[in-house]
Amino acid sequence: MSIHLTISTESDIEKCAGSGPPFVSVIITCYKQARFLSAAITSVRNQTCQNYEIIVVDDGSPDDTAAVVATFQDVKYVRQSNCGCPAARNTGWKACTGKYIVFLDADDRLLKDALAIGVRSLDEHKDAALVFGRCHMIFADTGLGYVQGPQPTADLYCEMLKGCMIWHPASMMCRRSIFESGIDFDGSSPMCSDYDFYLKMAREHQIHCHNQVTSEYVQHQSNESYNLTAMMQGTLAILARQKPYLSEKPEYLAAYKAGINSAFDFIGHKLIDQLCMPHNQKSDRHRVLSALTAIVHDPRAIPRVLSVFQEAHKQGRIVCDRELVLRVFRALFS
Repeated sequence: MSIHLTISTESDIEKCAGSGPPFVSVIITCYKQARFLSAAITSVRNQTCQNYEIIVVDDGSPDDTAAVVATFQDVKYVRQSNCGCPAARNTGWKACTGKYIVFLDADDRLLKDALAIGVRSLDEHKDAALVFGRCHMIFADTGLGYVQGPQPTADLYCEMLKGCMIWHPASMMCRRSIFESGIDFDGSSPMCSDYDFYLKMAREHQIHCHNQVTSEYVQHQSNESYNLTAMMQGTLAILARQKPYLSEKPEYLAAYKAGINSAFDFIGHKLIDQLCMPHNQKSDRHRVLSALTAIVHDPRAIPRVLSVFQEAHKQGRIVCDRELVLRVFRALFS
């Protein structure tokens, strides 16, 4: 599938830096994240590339999202009944006017050169429908974090089968024309709709990884990724959708199997993160039950999760929670 691209003598980066109609649309979806929203909007307003529009899609949030938006004169506000993040993103692109789109979750932030880097990359790779880079993972409770490592740049559909290389939507910029051609976010897998979108894009279009760090991915307890069961179910369902395409290249099947193992590894690491948090007896029980529900959803998860635990023990990451981890082990083997 191809996209119609309009080529002009003026570079996109020159248009982005100039005046006139908004060149980049930043769509911020918000549900129960009003406390983070001001920082997200400010991160867009601080961009070195200033020809943009900001659209906040309030997905029926019960907090003071509207009041936060009202403190900014240059932000377009759209409210809808609660339909989930995929529907909110679709609402956003339908309301925007820019040539390029960035999707920013309300609890995340863009680094100051993010728009300029994305526009330049799309200008240089005119056959690409989507470009992406890396992010800085930050833990809200401590302020500590780490930068995502360099990502592969060849056969990106194969690499996407192995695991989602785009850790959150703010790391990527895409052309609005891809949505006008009929592709959008599928709400049937609300927990992992972005992964489904990236796989579809990599399979049907050219995409490019510029490998620059452009965003801050903020982690906190209300992140959707803390729902381990839903995350694993969503990821496995989306990978299962790729089965009709695995015969196209011999390496796709191996990548698909690696992707399943990667999903289980993700669950194991998230479980360790939860077990290492400060907790009390009541929350211990909740976390163990949540973890077990996720693990037993698919028996293939057990050896992968155990290998993650064993490696974490070697590194001394969960010594302080030894008894809690042993309870999980006993439950798995009882």
